[in-house]
Amino acid sequence: MRRLVLFVVLLFVAPVSWGQVTQEPYGPSASTFDDTPRVEIDPGMPMNPASVLDQVGRSLPSQGTTGLSAALNVMVLLTVITLGPSIVLMTTCFMRILIVLGLLKQAMGAASVPPAQVVTGLALFMTVMVMAPTAERVWTDAIEPFQRGEITSYEDLWIRGRQPLRDYMIGQIEYTG
Repeated sequence: MRRLVLFVVLLFVAPVSWGQVTQEPYGPSASTFDDTPRVEIDPGMPMNPASVLDQVGRSLPSQGTTGLSAALNVMVLLTVITLGPSIVLMTTCFMRILIVLGLLKQAMGAASVPPAQVVTGLALFMTVMVMAPTAERVWTDAIEPFQRGEITSYEDLWIRGRQPLRDYMIGQIEYTG
C-alpha cells in the first residue's frame, strides 16, 4: 500500500518539476535576438509615456518614413474588427430590416416560427443586398485608388471612404422625412 501511495504522489509531483526555472548561461549564446532594437529607460528618471512611445516607435520597423508603425497598424486593425458589429448597426439598414421582419412575424401570428436566428440571417442577407451599391462605390472611390498608389495618406483614404456611407445615410434620413 505504501508503494502505491508513493507512486501516486510521484506521479502527480513529477510533471510539476518540469516547470522549474533553470539557470541558463549568460552571454552571446543566451539570446538569439541580439539584433533586436532595445528601448532604453533610465530607472532614475520618472517615466514619461510620450518619450517611451517615441523610443518604441523609432525601434519598430515600418513601411517607410511616414505613416504608422507596424504595431499601431495592428492596433488600428484590431480596433476596427472589434467595433465592426456596432459600425454595421450604425451605418446600415440592418436594424430597420430586422424590426420590419419582426413586426411581420408578429402580424402573421407566428411568434416562434421562423426562429430569431433565421430572421436575423435573412435581415443580414437583405442588408448586404441593399448596401451593395454603396460598398461598390466605397471600393471604386477609395480602396482601388489606394491600392494603385494614387492615394498615399490614410486621411485621404478615410475621407474618400466615408463619403459614400454619409451620402447613403443622409439619403435615408431625407427619405424618411
